[in-house]
Amino acid sequence: MTSFLKKNLTLFDTFSSKVAVIYKKEELYYHELLYRIRQVGTFLNRYKNKHIIYLGGKSIDLISISYGILLSGNIYIPLNRKDSEIRVLSIIDSIKNPIVIIDRDDDISRKISNTIIFTDELFNEVPIKIDRFISSEEKDVAYTIFTSGSTGSPKGAIITYQALSELLLWYTSYLKLTEETVSGLIAPTHFDLSIPDIFALLIYCGVLHIIPDEIILFPKSFVTYIEHGLINHLAMVPSFFSRIEPHICGTKSSLKDLVLIGEVFPRNSALSLLKKHKNLSIYNMYGPTEACFCVSSFKFTLDCPYINTPIGNPRNMNLFKIVDDELIIGGNCVSLGYLNSSNDCFYTEDSIRWYKTGDIVSFKDGNYFFIGRRDRQIKLNGYRIELEEIETVLSHVLNTEVIIIFEKKLVGFIKNSGRDNLINYAKEKQKKLLPQYMRVSSFVLIETFPITSSGKIDYNKLLKMKEYN
Repeated sequence: MTSFLKKNLTLFDTFSSKVAVIYKKEELYYHELLYRIRQVGTFLNRYKNKHIIYLGGKSIDLISISYGILLSGNIYIPLNRKDSEIRVLSIIDSIKNPIVIIDRDDDISRKISNTIIFTDELFNEVPIKIDRFISSEEKDVAYTIFTSGSTGSPKGAIITYQALSELLLWYTSYLKLTEETVSGLIAPTHFDLSIPDIFALLIYCGVLHIIPDEIILFPKSFVTYIEHGLINHLAMVPSFFSRIEPHICGTKSSLKDLVLIGEVFPRNSALSLLKKHKNLSIYNMYGPTEACFCVSSFKFTLDCPYINTPIGNPRNMNLFKIVDDELIIGGNCVSLGYLNSSNDCFYTEDSIRWYKTGDIVSFKDGNYFFIGRRDRQIKLNGYRIELEEIETVLSHVLNTEVIIIFEKKLVGFIKNSGRDNLINYAKEKQKKLLPQYMRVSSFVLIETFPITSSGKIDYNKLLKMKEYN
């Protein structure tokens, strides 16, 4: 059994009288949380090595359910309750006889077999019989996260206990998370950004705020919530940070650690924050879902010399290699493959699992740099162009976020920074900074970028925007 699970949850007993989880006006103390986890684990122990889908949103019982699934020796699969019914049902149908935990009885629950409606009454009468995690092998599967597939069908990345435990032990040590840490869970549960927020609590035993979605929707309310809750550790995607940046920069923040992952975090934003918040540490982390959330990290400093933010170096004993400009990740962090899907991007060599990321990177000054995606690499008039390269150059010079899309021509969406004549300024600057074949044909000023349910830029919605059409 992996080392962090060997703790047998006894660490929670040590902090039994301390608040562990907060959601809205509800609180769970560690002794209550431990009891609930054991209740859920005992109830689910009737199933053996089954895929247990949690089709629910954020709630005070999120930690109890996710830990309870692992405690019972089953496999945790979080799905998005707000996804389209067709997508949810197609994922469930692709899994062999899963058990589905759902938070309410409604139309979609009636279309699913083997459902468990999660209620207090269901678990209150369960006599606790187990208090330790059952899975005993590092190679056992801990969880599966579904991501968008290039074919249009979601793909489930299978992650082992070994990968999960190595991530959490590194994450808590690297960020120096302790019982004084107060974290805020922003990400939806089906997004792998939620994994360290949920499961690292087992190691550092701090306080976890499960931040309600209705708070996250409004940047000013979100920042107020952070300050009132004295939250000092947050992990988010840069697209979300760009929404709260105007509000957080002008406040006396309780934040000590800010983790950005999923997209490259602009250097200018990091330096601006560091100048205003002297005690803040900012990390640009990198890692695909297929490599257990995060495989490398770069910590910003005020003297950071790079315009293009580095992604750092591989953590633990994991490996990076560059083949034809593409980053290949190797080691225990790599997924066992996709559940019921093609595994062409995975291979084993010298007993090491490798994953072909599709990310184009470079290596210099002892750091790896993300350049772009192979699938955002285009050819225009015979020239090969990385759209991220144009975005990096223009975002830096305009000091605001720029997203480039290609639909017969290059179109640049600029986040409105309030600067006068921003579009004209962009046109002038690109003439000096970009070769002719990489220059944007037209620019669109935009107040906020549309984002997907996992918090990333929604390129499809950008294409359909009225201003562009």
